[in-house]
Amino acid sequence: MEGKNKDDKDDRNIDELEAKEEMPEELQGLMEDWKDVRFNGDPPLTAAFWPQMRATLIRNILRKKRNKKHTLRELFGPIYFLGIIIILKLFLKNPHFDAFLDPLGPVNVNNAWILKGKNITVAPDGQDTRDFIDQIKQNFIDVNNIAFSFVENEAAMDEAYEEDSTSIYMGVVFNQTDTQLSYKIRVTSDKDVLSFQMPDPSKAYSAKESCLNQSGASGGLEYAGGCPGNAYWSSGFSTIQFAVENTWLKLKNISHVFPALKLRQLPKPEYTGTGETIL
Repeated sequence: MEGKNKDDKDDRNIDELEAKEEMPEELQGLMEDWKDVRFNGDPPLTAAFWPQMRATLIRNILRKKRNKKHTLRELFGPIYFLGIIIILKLFLKNPHFDAFLDPLGPVNVNNAWILKGKNITVAPDGQDTRDFIDQIKQNFIDVNNIAFSFVENEAAMDEAYEEDSTSIYMGVVFNQTDTQLSYKIRVTSDKDVLSFQMPDPSKAYSAKESCLNQSGASGGLEYAGGCPGNAYWSSGFSTIQFAVENTWLKLKNISHVFPALKLRQLPKPEYTGTGETIL
């Protein structure tokens, strides 16, 4: 009795599935085959590869149709991320730098054309300081194109810079010029006046990927934006330092001869950066 009831139950389940008419034609064909085996006594179906493949494909297609949002994510997700990779590849610089075996330069340090038309503020304002600046003008003809102004002290220089940062390009503060030379050079940080920033004096070396650009300023060194150390020459810092120190040496030793000082970048090996270098 139990076996007969079970068969009747299977018949009712099959009839209910057919009555709903929700079964695809492909699955209806498989169901007819199963009914033939189950009720007509045909040999059992074998688990062949292609029938299983066909059934699996039909099942997956039905799942994709029922969950369209998930299907769209699977379809366009890889395309979206591939597009991002292509954009990054197009706009980010190549992390590999060739060896820089023939560096730019040399350039003359004792040539003050870089500072032509610039305003250099000097402190403190005293006769000794003014006489020293006059000696610089006599020794370096080019500096006559530089506008020197004098303030009482370094604090007054800071106040003037805060009021108008474009009014002071460079500042020279003398602490001692008699038996010893003690002074400091300050350069503006206003981007409207100077397009690059001076390097951090606390860091002895720049990054490995710096100073590897084959192009530079006309007749000069690589731009300071890509080679921070060159900012000392490009800003005129080295020129003022050269003028101040050699003038002081000339005052202490009349036979002192001004050297012809030139700068040139050093060669650098090839370098391949990491993801941090790219970003």
